[in-house]
Amino acid sequence: MSWTGWDIGGAHVKAARVEGGRVSRVIQLACPLWQGLDKLDDAVARATAALGASDAHALTMTGEMADLFEARADGVQAIARHMAALLPAPLRLYAGRRGWVDAAQAGPHADDIASANWLATASWISTRCPQALLIDVGSTTSDLIVINDGVASDSRSDADRLVSGELVYAGVVRTPLMALAPSVDFLGRRYRLMAEHFATTADVWRVLGLLPDGADHYPSADGGAKTADASARRIARMIGRDLADADAAAWRALAEAFATAQTATLLDAVRALPGIAALPGDAPVIAAGAGRFVGERVARELGRPSRALHALLQALHATPAVAIGHSAGAAIAIRMALDGLIHPQRIVGINAAVMPLGGLAGPLFSPVAKLMAAAPLVPRLFAWRARDPAVLERLLAGTGSTLDATGHALYHRLVSNPEHAAGALAMMANWNLPQLARDLPRLQMPLDLLVGETDRTVPPAHGALIHARLAPAARGRLVRLQGLGHLAHEEAPARLVAEMFG
Repeated sequence: MSWTGWDIGGAHVKAARVEGGRVSRVIQLACPLWQGLDKLDDAVARATAALGASDAHALTMTGEMADLFEARADGVQAIARHMAALLPAPLRLYAGRRGWVDAAQAGPHADDIASANWLATASWISTRCPQALLIDVGSTTSDLIVINDGVASDSRSDADRLVSGELVYAGVVRTPLMALAPSVDFLGRRYRLMAEHFATTADVWRVLGLLPDGADHYPSADGGAKTADASARRIARMIGRDLADADAAAWRALAEAFATAQTATLLDAVRALPGIAALPGDAPVIAAGAGRFVGERVARELGRPSRALHALLQALHATPAVAIGHSAGAAIAIRMALDGLIHPQRIVGINAAVMPLGGLAGPLFSPVAKLMAAAPLVPRLFAWRARDPAVLERLLAGTGSTLDATGHALYHRLVSNPEHAAGALAMMANWNLPQLARDLPRLQMPLDLLVGETDRTVPPAHGALIHARLAPAARGRLVRLQGLGHLAHEEAPARLVAEMFG
């Protein structure tokens, strides 16, 4: 049986086709509902043409908030009637805690149907991840929901959620920049922002290269082009400047200041959420929506893991039989197995970075990494320094590995990339190794540990410590690799393959 799921918003229509229990296609279309219900006709026709006919339809909505309707209940009933007339197959509406109802029952259940899409998402996630923080960042708003053995929210309406902080009007496309902060820093000076609709968050994330393709369906604030330069020009207007007043790097830094302000807005709301104090520290952030990359930023600031890799595996329909991770990758594979996100027959850790650092460095590592990850100039400075061949030589020497000329060239390209440096710092800022070490005895599948004896990055002695913490059934092989360092898999790939699968 095939289904099409619909989410009718005030500015967009989203639709997803589900066949055989899997999502086969998703589409988002502009639909300015405030201009009239007839705008749904074109959006639904285009979505149906793209997705194909379905045996049944399921619907959530937030469009009842459009000022086309005198009251929200009127909007719920009007949208339900209109969609039922447009769709030939049976239609069911999500009515929150009351479950699913027919379109004809929209009137009596209008309060439950209105803007309940957040609860549909959170309730589904709670059946698969009992403890999590959902951060769903859309084009206009963000939903922030604590999940702790169920949805930890008493809210019944958007009004309730505005009070609790679970609904924040800050998205990645339509939010005016004047709504994010009263002032920003630019080139060493503090500027109060103009209270004008000169630019939106779409401009910020476009300049930073993070706005997804197809996310921005409406004209820009000035009706101009949707390019990085045009967005930078609009952002410059917010502080009374022209694009020619500074170079591209300066405008990118200003965009980053607005991005930081949006992240801070969501962070403040998260920290005040009902139930957040009772959520375990290692409960992950489920980052969703067109702006899930903002959710991942918030996760980094909170020191919580994000489920991005799990989402990738789901999208690829990948079910790994063997999970192989190098250094921090081994920690990620073990964490995912512990959380039930992957079910491999065994895990292989190559110089696994699982145990906390000893001495003074241990408790300082994560806070220092968080500070560095929060400073946008640090990755650029690191990448700039790494272009010096002498710096690269010192970095590679610190691994205890010896690479050939090709390996040197590839690492030079890698460490000279500021995005790579930013990602590495963000990953280190998110590490919660003490908790992972405590959870090791719960691992159920065998863990093979390949340990480079000349590793100068992860102490070789950690291999035996990890092995000893495992339950007997999870104690795989402990293999010591003589003459190989932290990058053993790049020094001697054939030898590593033989050790893993020979």
